Amino acid sequence: MEQLIKLCEKFNCKYLQNEKMSLHTTFKIGGNARLVV
Repeated sequence: MEQLIKLCEKFNCKYLQNEKMSLHTTFKIGGNARLVV
């Protein structure tokens, strides 16, 4: 996981940690995702 975060930072890619997937779905369901790129 740490390597992926470092790559995102290196290439200036947006990412979110511990993001609630319910904020991004039509039916507002889903638990936390460790990393969303």
